[in-house]
Amino acid sequence: MVGAIMPTCHIYLVETDAVVREAFEAFADAYGFPVRTYADLARFIDDAAPNAADLVVIDLPAPGALQRLEPWLARLPRQPRLMVVSGLGSECFDRALKRHDGAVAFRKPLNPVQLLESIIGSNHAAPPAAG
Repeated sequence: MVGAIMPTCHIYLVETDAVVREAFEAFADAYGFPVRTYADLARFIDDAAPNAADLVVIDLPAPGALQRLEPWLARLPRQPRLMVVSGLGSECFDRALKRHDGAVAFRKPLNPVQLLESIIGSNHAAPPAAG
């Protein structure tokens, strides 16, 4: 089906704060999403190969990070979905959303439950059964 949202295969999280990375990974794992974490954008760009079925969640610590990310994303054969998290001003968010169809932005301070609900909702997924 054209335009349908594909379930996420992997979530790629780019976050400099180790505590936030670990918390996000535990939260996502509890919902059955495999997560690959990166402590910085350079390592992510060097090592990651997301595709259209993947989701990239990136904390933009500075406007320059988006400028480094955009050309790399443009070279990928199939664009992953993008969620941007930042404490930066609205100009950075506007750029991220304008250039990436379907991108979602979250401002800090971040509510991790809201972020995870957005991921679950975009995948039509349900939490794993208790037991």
